[in-house]
Amino acid sequence: MPCHGDYHHSDSRYSLDHGGTVLSEIPSLVLLSIFIGGIALLALTKSMGVSSSVRGRIRSASLSPIALADFLKIDSQATRKNYLFKEEKVISLTHRYTGRFDAAVLRFKEVAILEAMIERKYPTKYLPTKAREQDLFQASLYALALQDSGVSCTSTRLVIIYCLQRNAMQCQNRSIADCLTCRHARVMVDRFRPSRTISQLRNMDDYWFRRRPPKPNATKNSCRICPFNQNGKCQYSVV
Repeated sequence: MPCHGDYHHSDSRYSLDHGGTVLSEIPSLVLLSIFIGGIALLALTKSMGVSSSVRGRIRSASLSPIALADFLKIDSQATRKNYLFKEEKVISLTHRYTGRFDAAVLRFKEVAILEAMIERKYPTKYLPTKAREQDLFQASLYALALQDSGVSCTSTRLVIIYCLQRNAMQCQNRSIADCLTCRHARVMVDRFRPSRTISQLRNMDDYWFRRRPPKPNATKNSCRICPFNQNGKCQYSVV
């Protein structure tokens, strides 16, 4: 890095023989320290997986007193704050599927806006180091269904919370906001990309509606969403 050359002790510009120059460089050293500290803090924030803005939206959300279907029908002028919805059913008439999400944060600003789609997963052995594709896909399907219903999803974030089952048993009465800062949880965030989700759906539809035979796959996780699975096992597996 440039700082190694600029601040090397052997550089005559920073020699004790030039005391005035040393003093004049102190503000630069302070600014450099602040800059490096800021970069380190940013890296730490990214490693945690959830930004302060996403965390703030979830923590500030109030549990909705009404169902999601009713929320989408009421006067938008009365609902400008963030609301948290839990275990609501969504339907996509466009892509012909239905599902029930864990949690979602919505608000109104002229139209309904989906801030975050939240899914919680409970592995038995270890926490993944990055969000699993099938978990992001599941969350994106729920977001896509809401988008089909007229909800704005231009700034939607997919939030996947992983917690080992043995730890989750101790947190049954804790809120979703608590999961974001829990040392036992691992939180992953990704942007919702409708075009990518639609493309994945189209590829799956060819198999789902039997327009072409499935390709053999040795990956067990692929069986979870495949219509040709039997008790979680691929009938066309190469294994």
